[in-house]
Amino acid sequence: MCDFCKEKTGVDYIIKGSKETLQICPNCIVKEIYNDTLHLPKGNFESEISKAKTAVKITGELPDDIEYTLTENEAIRLLGYMLLPEEYKILTKTHSPSEFLLHDDFYDEDGYALQPVDDERYEYMLANTKDKILDERIRENASFKETNNIINLIDER
Repeated sequence: MCDFCKEKTGVDYIIKGSKETLQICPNCIVKEIYNDTLHLPKGNFESEISKAKTAVKITGELPDDIEYTLTENEAIRLLGYMLLPEEYKILTKTHSPSEFLLHDDFYDEDGYALQPVDDERYEYMLANTKDKILDERIRENASFKETNNIINLIDER
C-alpha cells in the first residue's frame, strides 16, 4: 500500500533507508516529485552512480524485479525519468536498458530523457552539465525547488 495515497496499486516502489522504509506508487511519485515534496529515508549504502555512501535501495516488482542503490537526488531523477545522460550510461552498464525505469520510451540511445516529469528542471540540469561532469551542488545538494527558483530568476532577466 502506498504511504502517500493509501491505495493498493500492486506496482509500488519500496525505498529502503538504513532505518526507514517508504512505499510509493507511480502516481504519487510523479505528484511528489513535481511538487518537490518527495523526501526519501536516509540511507548508508553506496550509490551505483556517484559512489556516495548516503544511498537508499529502490526495489519494485512490475514489470521487472529491480533493485537500484542511489542517493536521494539520483533516486528522484530515476523515478522521475530525469536521469542525466552520464547517469543513464552508468546505470545501463549494470542494469538492462529494457528495465522499466530505463526503458527506451523514457530515454533515447544517448541517455537523454524523453519524458521527464518536469521538463524545465531537466533542461536546467542539462544546461549546467559541463564537460560531462555535473556541478556537485546540483547533483547532490540543490533541491528541485531551489533549482526551480533559479530558473525563475533567469527567466525574469
